[in-house]
Amino acid sequence: MLKTYSKLFQNTIRTISNWKLGNRPIIALLEQFSKEELEEFLENGKIYKYELVKNLDAKELEYIIKNKNSSSVRLQELIKFFSISDLKILAPILAESLRTNNLDTGTVKYLDDIESMQEFIVTLRNILNDRSYEVEQDFGEHVFELVLRDFNEKVGFDFSEDDELTVNHILNRYRVYNTLYNFENSTKTLSS
Repeated sequence: MLKTYSKLFQNTIRTISNWKLGNRPIIALLEQFSKEELEEFLENGKIYKYELVKNLDAKELEYIIKNKNSSSVRLQELIKFFSISDLKILAPILAESLRTNNLDTGTVKYLDDIESMQEFIVTLRNILNDRSYEVEQDFGEHVFELVLRDFNEKVGFDFSEDDELTVNHILNRYRVYNTLYNFENSTKTLSS
């Protein structure tokens, strides 16, 4: 391993050995990687398995690992919901849920004029994010939780805290899902 470290730092094995004996933090950091990973980095300038997850934060990565089977099922449920739902029904219901919980803000006015399912999903994602922030900060009253509960009851669906990452995923790949499932041109209603 010292030889690999030596190549990384372009330094002698003796110097690297002294660093190791001196408990340098950089050596402790490098010990988190396997010899194969470090050699892959020397050959390619990157480690492939870390490239796959480098844009995910710890929360997203933990969610994916814990829910690898159920997350794909939930993704399909959300896609189906967005593809069969009528925007002209969803937006006013969400606006009313906000008003009911004394959140008559710019978001409500925005929902009144919303023109695309993508804009609706962005708004829903923001509410899910606000709900997470509320819970993390442990505010006494969880207003956004009440908004989601009210919205869920009215549309007959169950958006939950776990949907935040899945909704983000749908937004990140919106063009693909819209092409496949035609979110924007859905004329079906919630009762379909």
